[in-house]
Amino acid sequence: MTDFSGTCSSKLQSQTMASVPSSSDHQMGLSVMLGQHKSSEQKWNDARMTYVGSTDLVDGKGDQRGHFYNAHTNGDTSYGTFDAKVSTGPDASMTVEGEWRFSGGTGSLSKLKGRGVFKARMTSPTDSEMTWSGSYEA
Repeated sequence: MTDFSGTCSSKLQSQTMASVPSSSDHQMGLSVMLGQHKSSEQKWNDARMTYVGSTDLVDGKGDQRGHFYNAHTNGDTSYGTFDAKVSTGPDASMTVEGEWRFSGGTGSLSKLKGRGVFKARMTSPTDSEMTWSGSYEA
């Protein structure tokens, strides 16, 4: 396994939120983010990420899960799933922290396996900064 890490700056492309009738502040949402990775691991540096996540929040805390897809600069792809905990602050800031897992890839990444952790923070209503680390074998 190769250890690697990096960052990803992303921009919100679409978001749908719905209030769930209950005795507390319950919201569910679906978001699509587009971003670009930066990593010292050349295979992941400058890869473009699409991230689709569903969120379930009660009183500003909850879960997010979804899928990611990376388009690498050499034409290969990698993809997988994630599960995370979400918390919102009084200023509408949001932090997402969890685990990711590769489920496949194409080209030189066709036998990709790996997993890791990430932490993302919304720096504005439409912008996110993420740090991630993990290990993989291809």
